[in-house]
Amino acid sequence: MDSSQVPSKSCSICNEPTSLKCKSCSSSAYCSPKCQKEDWSLHKLLCSRLAAFSTPPGTNFRRAIYLPIHEKAPKFVWVPVEKSRLWDGEIQDDDDADFTEWLGERRFGFRMMKRNQVRNRELENEIQLTFKVTAYGSLGIPPLEVNECTGHVAKGKNISLWRGPILAMKMVGKDSELYGHIDMEDLRDLADFFTVTNAVMEM
Repeated sequence: MDSSQVPSKSCSICNEPTSLKCKSCSSSAYCSPKCQKEDWSLHKLLCSRLAAFSTPPGTNFRRAIYLPIHEKAPKFVWVPVEKSRLWDGEIQDDDDADFTEWLGERRFGFRMMKRNQVRNRELENEIQLTFKVTAYGSLGIPPLEVNECTGHVAKGKNISLWRGPILAMKMVGKDSELYGHIDMEDLRDLADFFTVTNAVMEM
């Protein structure tokens, strides 16, 4: 949890200009040791893993945060992306991501994080949550299992139960269809999101 000097930007906890950054990951920044200490129980879940995910395996991969169903700690993963295509094969400017390795073949639901309501700040780069949806209760399809990881990162303050595995990916800017690399500072916004946002009802 050591810190070093860093150019000013918003503190992950209180939004004040920062004077410290985490020495281990050089990603999250804070205004004081007090705020860094407050963030540490969440931050430590991924801090030591960022270095291993600093270089993508190829230009068409983006770093994401994966929240498994039965594990307490989230994980960094590389998600393959490519430019989307029209039915006739024409390449578009927006990105398509392949979620199947983590979410399987079922249909996907999406939620966009545009603002951290807990910290009262707009997100410079929106975060997209992708998850499974299923028509359980019909055709003999069982409900998806409760995602235990969301409750752990939210310290048990999640206001509803999210089900199934979840992927969090950073968009480049606002109202964007381009994916960027998610960072440690995004983990705080993700954890806060679960404390104020109801899970999407499965369909």
